[in-house]
Amino acid sequence: MKRNGKPLKRTALRKTRTKERRVAKKAPQPFCWINDQGFEVLNTDTLAGRTEYKARVQQMAERQGWICPYCLKQMKTPTFDHENGRGAGKQDDRIWIEVDGVLVPKNYAMHGTCNRMKGSVRMTLPHLEEEIRKLLEQ
Repeated sequence: MKRNGKPLKRTALRKTRTKERRVAKKAPQPFCWINDQGFEVLNTDTLAGRTEYKARVQQMAERQGWICPYCLKQMKTPTFDHENGRGAGKQDDRIWIEVDGVLVPKNYAMHGTCNRMKGSVRMTLPHLEEEIRKLLEQ
């Protein structure tokens, strides 16, 4: 057989799967795990992990009064900002940590553009938290 004057290539027939391969399933993945440094990491490859990730972004935005700590403007669609960045095993998805028996905010919600401008750089925000409190009191 020919198409446009050239012979058609023959392809190998597709092998059928064996019954064992069809039955075999992947082991369920946990939606969250603790790494060797004690950091909590959410598995966003799972539905439960993505759902928890979005819930934490929502909680952080509410905790901040929907104000971005980078530009100090109102947020509509916040994103998860990791205080220590995400690379080299530094990712920690907790939003509160306990320090001397007191819960302290760990990560923050930011505008997507502010988060990209900040990049994966460690940024402490105590001075910005004070400004956020002042803005909320007004």
